Amino acid sequence: MATAATTRAEAEGQSCESILAVEPVRSKRELSVFLNMDLSLYADRPLYAPPFRHDLARRIRKWASSAQLFIARRGSRPVGRIAASIDSVKNRDTKCATGAFGMFECRDDAAAAGALFQAAEGWLAKRGVRRVLGPYGFTQEDPYVGFLAEGFDLPPTFGTTYSLEYYPRMVEEAEYRPVMDLLSYAIDSNKLPEPIAEKAIPVKQRPEVTVRPIEMKRVWDEARLIKNIFNGSLNENWEFVPFTDAQVKGMVQELRLVADPRVVLFVEVRGEAAGCVINIPCYNDVLRACRGRLFPTGLLRLLLAKGNRSRLRPYALGVLPRYRREGLAGLLIYETFIRGAEAGYTTGEVTWVLENNTAMNDLAAQFARPERKVHKIYEKYLAGE
Repeated sequence: MATAATTRAEAEGQSCESILAVEPVRSKRELSVFLNMDLSLYADRPLYAPPFRHDLARRIRKWASSAQLFIARRGSRPVGRIAASIDSVKNRDTKCATGAFGMFECRDDAAAAGALFQAAEGWLAKRGVRRVLGPYGFTQEDPYVGFLAEGFDLPPTFGTTYSLEYYPRMVEEAEYRPVMDLLSYAIDSNKLPEPIAEKAIPVKQRPEVTVRPIEMKRVWDEARLIKNIFNGSLNENWEFVPFTDAQVKGMVQELRLVADPRVVLFVEVRGEAAGCVINIPCYNDVLRACRGRLFPTGLLRLLLAKGNRSRLRPYALGVLPRYRREGLAGLLIYETFIRGAEAGYTTGEVTWVLENNTAMNDLAAQFARPERKVHKIYEKYLAGE
């Protein structure tokens, strides 16, 4: 039977619309239902910005052999969705096979949520998974990670999760526990903090140190540099999974679409790339207007909006370990403020700083203020056979 989890009405005479079923996505029509379920769930949430449909579909295609999507229905009405996935790169060096759940959306229906988690866990367990983390898109490095736990009255930045307030309750009722908090910091103006400038200017004046923007004409080569810098600098972060060539390809596609080359910066020492920072403009107003669809008008809206943004998201910063004592991270922040102001950016938000990343939290506190916004990642160990 195709149904992964089914709960039938116990009382006689109850409408068939009350019958709950969770089934795997197996057709283009079901995939369309899966992709667009958030649009009705968040119809009365003006802060919500739906992800680009094309990006979600691309990620799903890429993970087709390592993931399964599920839809929960009551009768014919879709009420929830979830994805289960296994990252083979992550499991190369782990003693406990780990999988992930993600793309979770659900009406305030405890039975439906429980059945969705059960279906995802069942799929993962059959493939040897004993530990489940989430919510991830498919990996921790993908957009839309974690459930929002605090800050529901604050607007999200581009690529960050704005989820419903009852999701933490649902996932904890499914016996998941919070395992990591992701913190955010608000940048209220483009005024450069003096402590950053005082430390960065002497570094900038060193003749062997240069800062340059990304060169979009050779974006493939630039993306490989980013991959090498992040793999070399972030590998000590909690649950970090090295970027693959396939992810680099996806990175190139996204950079071409949304990046502002003026604020994607490399720092070089004697001509060698030593670090980089990726800053992404916020396009959430475009996402809301086009409901996450590039066609027929979303792409035009996006192109018209490029170069006319005021809010910036410092997405990722990395400096190779052998250069960490040379003040290059502070220099990249300094250059982000200087070049960002020149490009018209006035506010921003540093997002998803791991709560145990002391160095990054300390650095962020020098140029931004802690925000009332927390995303949580959850963990569950499955029972053995």
